[in-house]
Amino acid sequence: MAPIKCTALNTYTVRVTGTVGTASRAVNVAATVAIPDFTISATSPADFNTGATGSSTITVTPAGGFTGTVTLNTVVSPSTGLAANCPTSLAVTGSSPVTGACTPSSSTPGTYGISITGTGGSQTHTAAATVHVGDFSISASSPSGIPGSSISSTITLTSTFNFVGSVALSDTPLPSGLTCNAFTVTPVSLAANGTGTSGLSCSSPTAGSFIVNINGAAATGTASQSTSATFNFAADFSISATSPADFIAGGTGSSTITITPAGGFTGTVALTATVSPSTGLLANCPTSLAVTGSSAVTGTCAPSSSTPGTYSVTITATSGSLVHTASFVSHVSAAPTPTISSVTI
Repeated sequence: MAPIKCTALNTYTVRVTGTVGTASRAVNVAATVAIPDFTISATSPADFNTGATGSSTITVTPAGGFTGTVTLNTVVSPSTGLAANCPTSLAVTGSSPVTGACTPSSSTPGTYGISITGTGGSQTHTAAATVHVGDFSISASSPSGIPGSSISSTITLTSTFNFVGSVALSDTPLPSGLTCNAFTVTPVSLAANGTGTSGLSCSSPTAGSFIVNINGAAATGTASQSTSATFNFAADFSISATSPADFIAGGTGSSTITITPAGGFTGTVALTATVSPSTGLLANCPTSLAVTGSSAVTGTCAPSSSTPGTYSVTITATSGSLVHTASFVSHVSAAPTPTISSVTI
């Protein structure tokens, strides 16, 4: 039988007939005409931390008997900030897929797209991969307290652009006059786009503000971020009032106001009394108390009223920028009505 030649792309049915003497048999055979071709794919995402490298596997799979060199052209978007580091070609020598690796690198955090266009013979195909170059942010709270006490700052780290890994914290050198314990957690582990926290407790025997510089360094790659926490130590005081201060209408009650200094506080504390409801009761509180040493000082409110009811008295204590409040309740009961049990004439 003469060979059959078809050049148009299609699937054909060829009927083959065999004859021996006067006997013959026939069978239909499907024949497909195909142009040698290939497909291309890339694993994605190819994430890594700033300063490290990622990996995306490029696979070229032949079809229809394709063999030859597939030239690879790589385009990165945005065009700056990341090197794709992909092979320039892959050679297909048989029917099995061939692979190559892109090893993207960057020191600029962000999200990038890599487009790989493969050209071989008359065929062109494209594959794409996404790359997240990870980083992290760091922040710290600034606590306040009195001299001699230990106060704590909370350090918060947040993964950005799929950063994954651990971050070591450091706080040296410390400012003179401040003593700090070790971080409660270091290194801090971060999942992709997750958060982690640590704590730093410090104390000072003297009043003042101390700035602590805190640095975080990634264990993988070169990501490094810094923040600062201000530890404020200042003298302070607290105020309290005994409650309730009950009495009978026409009489007076009594509530003891106590100012307790802390951290070496001294000075005059101005007192302002506010009564609710605003009419019906006089608070009769001192207008100030003077703190001259480390001991608590006291004063007395002597509320008076001739109007039965329930009253709330709030005392606001102010010294410089320090403001604290205390309160007490007065229940004013009606005076009993006198009764005459007997009359003698």
